[in-house]
Amino acid sequence: MSNKSTFAIGELVLCQYGEAWYEARILQIIDNKNTNYLVHYIGSHVRYDEWVTEDSLHKLMDNTNDQNGVELIFEEGSQVFCQYKKLLYPAKILKSRIRAEDEQTRYFVHYMGWNKKWDEWVAGDRLLQPVDSDVQQELMFSDGEKVLCDEDDLLYKAIVLKGCQFKGINNHIQSRYLIHYDGWSDALDEWVTQDRLYKLNDRMNKAS
Repeated sequence: MSNKSTFAIGELVLCQYGEAWYEARILQIIDNKNTNYLVHYIGSHVRYDEWVTEDSLHKLMDNTNDQNGVELIFEEGSQVFCQYKKLLYPAKILKSRIRAEDEQTRYFVHYMGWNKKWDEWVAGDRLLQPVDSDVQQELMFSDGEKVLCDEDDLLYKAIVLKGCQFKGINNHIQSRYLIHYDGWSDALDEWVTQDRLYKLNDRMNKAS
């Protein structure tokens, strides 16, 4: 008789890899004596997909729903960072709405210090909220540290300019780093997720 799986195919979860936890999506489930899950780490190459047991997985935190039962993540009036292309900009959420065609929440944001003509509607996956100092975790990479950055499955030398922690979708904490590619124009500086960075002395270790 098959065991009833705690998680579902397609579900977003936190998956433990070494000492760290990563956001991942469940691709397949096999119910044997012990249930096994094939996971894909969000933002990582498919070569890191792997089978894990249930004790390596953790459900993401649920969010409060509005009166219509639609999930709302960011509150109107809150200060956030909004991703535009490859950079993050301080912004304020002016209002939110539910799109009728897909029932997804959209946020109308104003970029701080910019003309209101740049105000726009964005999806929640472009927004990040700063983490309070009392719950911040230690950053894996330091300002000024030389690293390797994964870009389209190639590794490029880079230097970390700044590291920050944010609360993203489902309120879990994630780290992002502003990096400068060695020998390239400042115009190519970008914010990247921690899983794209490797320490120079051990480039095959997944960043936590």
